[in-house]
Amino acid sequence: MKPRTAFTATALIYAAALAYVLLRWDAIPDPVATHIGITGEPDAWRPKTFLSVTAVTWIGVAASLGIALCLPPVSLAGARREVAPTSTIPFSASAAQRTRVLAGQTHEMLGGVLVATAMLLAVTQVMIVFPDHIPFWLFGILFVAYMAAVIWVTARLLRSGKQLQAEIAADAEEEQRIARLNLKVSGMGTYNEPEDPMAACVLPTAPDKVQVNTAHPQAKGYLRRLVAGIALPIVAIVLILVFI
Repeated sequence: MKPRTAFTATALIYAAALAYVLLRWDAIPDPVATHIGITGEPDAWRPKTFLSVTAVTWIGVAASLGIALCLPPVSLAGARREVAPTSTIPFSASAAQRTRVLAGQTHEMLGGVLVATAMLLAVTQVMIVFPDHIPFWLFGILFVAYMAAVIWVTARLLRSGKQLQAEIAADAEEEQRIARLNLKVSGMGTYNEPEDPMAACVLPTAPDKVQVNTAHPQAKGYLRRLVAGIALPIVAIVLILVFI
């Protein structure tokens, strides 16, 4: 699913969940349940406030924004900068194409996961506030279906992504890059090479991972976004737990 479509669908799902809860505000008990245990019965309550009622939705919104920030921009594939004439690492059109393909595959995968997560959290929001609306066994089925769908989508896109990567013929510049960079990449998906004109690449040793050059200005900007994307849901959860 394309990111713009996924973000629009996600926003609509959360908006619908909020609208339903607010339209049924008078039917919400006080105190309101904020957690349901493994038995299907509420086991935690808070005074009825806007935040305590809609906490699950706002956690979902923060997680969605975090995912949006973590998405590797396709523009990294073609990003290049001037390097010293003595550099032995050239820009490669085929390497840029590999990065573009993998970034696009990542966007499609996370877009689908984003929408599925929003749907599950919207159901969770309604179930917590109105425990009698959605049977706990039905939620269990939905959760199992959600996990199965995420695993299936991930596996399918990884498989098709590797096939697409195999269809891209390496040009001479990419072969030179591979020989020069193979020993510099890390398990974290980053490498630091000031002499590399490219911001990111995909190497045969890790065909399912975009390797980001931390020495490249545009790559540094993306890494700052990545850190913010990881921190945002954590901060949101802590603040919600503090103030509900």
